[in-house]
Amino acid sequence: MKIRTNKERWQSLLVKPIAIGLLAGFVSLFTSSAAYAVCVTGGPETLNLGGRNLIAYWDERDCGAQTVIKYRTSSNLGQTWSPVDTLVSSDTVGFIEQFEEVFIVGKRGKLAAVYIGIESGDPLFKLVTSSNYGRTWGSEIVAWDITVTIPTFIEFSGCPELSGESIPGSGVLSLLTTIVDAGGASAWIVTSRNSGLNWDAPIELAKLPAVCDGD
Repeated sequence: MKIRTNKERWQSLLVKPIAIGLLAGFVSLFTSSAAYAVCVTGGPETLNLGGRNLIAYWDERDCGAQTVIKYRTSSNLGQTWSPVDTLVSSDTVGFIEQFEEVFIVGKRGKLAAVYIGIESGDPLFKLVTSSNYGRTWGSEIVAWDITVTIPTFIEFSGCPELSGESIPGSGVLSLLTTIVDAGGASAWIVTSRNSGLNWDAPIELAKLPAVCDGD
């Protein structure tokens, strides 16, 4: 089942404000001072955050292994944008297996940027949060240290490896994945009810008799 993303949820609201912003000065979202050869490998993704607030983000890396998620924000429907800044980077948080997306998780600009990090070879669901429409971001939070729950973890199965769903304005954010361990494949979910700050214990949703990786 395809997880509905924030991008799809807000798609109908994005067209007009983004068009206004881009036409009102031909803003270059990708203006960056990066010293390396840049490969924009993901995005841009753009969210209407309510009112006149927007955020645009993309994966800008060194054509190699380093993931660098850059972003800009606007508070006037895209007519002007903040300077390019780094949301998360492999240089500061360690290896990023997959960056999922930015979710609207609460009222008045509460956001969560979710990704899979790798520490000492072990996978973790991680995130950083913002309470001011993405203008600034807090310290990294671990939502789930997977090998603590599943010591015989072998791999993720499926593409994407991590999916998420939020209820904007409610503070509820759920992360879902399919995992293969020594006992076979199973679907898991882990949920936060306070905008990503704290997380419930992960729940195994179902044992899966067979898993086919998506392309």
